[in-house]
Amino acid sequence: NWVKVEKTKLVAQKKNVDNIITRAKSAILSFKAQASKQDQAEVQAFFTTAMARLRAFMASEKLTPAELFKKVAGGVETFDKEKFAAFLVKAPKVESEKEGEDIAEEDFVRAFSTLDEEKSGSVSDETFVASLRKLMKVIKDVALTETLSLTDAKSVRRLEIGEAVEVLEGPAKEGELSRVRAKALKDDLEGWVSVAGTAGTNFLEEGGGVFKVVKETIMTECFEIDGGSQVGSKVKESTRKLKPGELLEVRSWGKKQDGTGLTRMKCKAKADGMIGWVTTLGNTGVKFCELV
Repeated sequence: NWVKVEKTKLVAQKKNVDNIITRAKSAILSFKAQASKQDQAEVQAFFTTAMARLRAFMASEKLTPAELFKKVAGGVETFDKEKFAAFLVKAPKVESEKEGEDIAEEDFVRAFSTLDEEKSGSVSDETFVASLRKLMKVIKDVALTETLSLTDAKSVRRLEIGEAVEVLEGPAKEGELSRVRAKALKDDLEGWVSVAGTAGTNFLEEGGGVFKVVKETIMTECFEIDGGSQVGSKVKESTRKLKPGELLEVRSWGKKQDGTGLTRMKCKAKADGMIGWVTTLGNTGVKFCELV
């Protein structure tokens, strides 16, 4: 009987200890989750400020995103977190920053991880430009002209509904019209285009950087659809299906692949952040993705 009583006591004590350990583990996990959430919020805030400083500097110096990249990178093909932070800590503050609150260089180092989408430790001009460029989409057919003034302006070509353009300059006023200098991403032709007409008709609106999958396709690591024989198994591992409805952020605009006639675009899947190449238009005209 004594043995049974003692055994019962020990079992009860063990149960209490197990409960204490379980609660402690739960508390630790909760603390870690909260700390991680707070860290992510801080990093996002630093990144938002970093991008605001870059855009303000770009505007004040009248630079394109590609020209700004050269300044940050110092003439080489990529830049790392140290160069990124060193440039930003010297860049002028923007109005959105709180007065008396200084962001340290190490904070911009932390923000670099958000820009480093491919987690390679460096950022290329492709990623940098995609993050800073301003895109607009054509919602009504409109002329792309050689000059800001419409008087005797020569037409470059007509922009059609569904196209996207990159704003290079403006908006600028031409009489009652608001016009921007832009590059058509379909063929890289540049010119001036009206954002809205005098009667209130809108020709362009914000957007143009997001596509939606309309027919199941695949995302691969390489531009070549077969990935090349030298990377075979690696490409298979990094390939995944894209389902209709998925959203894709453009990183490099679509271009035709020699031999297959497929139009391929480099993009980032919003669902999981995966970056790769996607077929947007088949060689028979089948559309796999369309501009949102």
